[in-house]
Amino acid sequence: MRNPNSKRLYEAAHNGDVRTLLEIAGRYPSLLYGGSWVEAPYESGLPEPPLQVAAFYGHLDLVERMVAMEPALAHHSDKKGLSPLHMAAANGHVNIITRLLRVDPDLCFLCDDDGRNPLHFAAMNGHLAALKLLVENIGARRDVTTFINAKDDHGFTLLHLAVHNQHEIVEYLVTFKIETNALNSKGFTPLDMLINYPMPNAYPNLLKTTNFLRGYGATSSSALTASATSPELWARKKDALMVVASLIATMAFQAAVNPPGGVWQDDGNSGQRAGKSVMASKSPDLYTLFIVSATSAFAFSLVELTLHMSNTVSNSVAAVGLVAYAKYISTVALVAAYSLSVAFLTMLPEDEKTATGFRTMLCMTVVVILVFVVAALRFGFARKGHPASVIQFPPPK
Repeated sequence: MRNPNSKRLYEAAHNGDVRTLLEIAGRYPSLLYGGSWVEAPYESGLPEPPLQVAAFYGHLDLVERMVAMEPALAHHSDKKGLSPLHMAAANGHVNIITRLLRVDPDLCFLCDDDGRNPLHFAAMNGHLAALKLLVENIGARRDVTTFINAKDDHGFTLLHLAVHNQHEIVEYLVTFKIETNALNSKGFTPLDMLINYPMPNAYPNLLKTTNFLRGYGATSSSALTASATSPELWARKKDALMVVASLIATMAFQAAVNPPGGVWQDDGNSGQRAGKSVMASKSPDLYTLFIVSATSAFAFSLVELTLHMSNTVSNSVAAVGLVAYAKYISTVALVAAYSLSVAFLTMLPEDEKTATGFRTMLCMTVVVILVFVVAALRFGFARKGHPASVIQFPPPK
């Protein structure tokens, strides 16, 4: 059974009500540890230990009283692994950080469930003074460089997290031996995060921070990959792509000159002429769709082959995009031509074949397009993933 005083304790921590907190804590000291004892009175919130709440909102007097009563509270984490020091760092409360570090200087090494220590939270929320205080505390005990370059479970370093907030933090971080081109779990550098996925609060200093980082050797992941990729590997990839394009062009050409049903062998009635496509005579609408699809597949495959043979792809980002689109269009067109061929060769009456062919082509084309869309969305989501920089507690009601 939950203690009815848990809601009052939560509100006291939120509002900085020392008297109420001391009253409840004196009678029910176990409530200070939160967890399952604390009722989440609002549907949008999770239970939070009172010290975490007080540290987050900057109530120094409450923090002082609680750690004096129960010093172990400073080490206690909530359901997400967040300690009181994480909360204070997230909002830049330097006085509370100082007080908590007096309890135990090693608190700055605690990590939450995502592998982030308090330095990550100070950096990602743009609190330079809090970050400096934490770094100075670490420097008195261990090698600062290790923690400056420390990654969370998603591969984000302090620099990954700081580029979207304050230019001053970036300037501070590069004074250490920082890895300016560290890759996160998605394979992106801090510069990738800044340039490709800027947040609104990064716009004022976007160019300034970009040029500043480049001055310290920062680059994009694509540039790193290009420099690390051997010419032989690129040549093999290019050969494979050219083979695929050649196969599509060959199939499209053969389909156009040898349409489904073959050609008439001699002249006859109803427009039957030797060498003319049987499909064109019996299902002219279906044949028109078929020949447009086959021609499109052939033409776009030739575009792709031409770009590869001219070495334009290796020197132009625009050419890479054009090759990708040409590959997609030629593939969709080839699928459409196949669908129309199948529709023509079925045993349906001639007046139904065009409608059936169109429906079949449409369905298969939609399927192929959906595959490309899903792949594009997965790529887009993979490029995202910058962690949320704000911790929120439900307000008391």
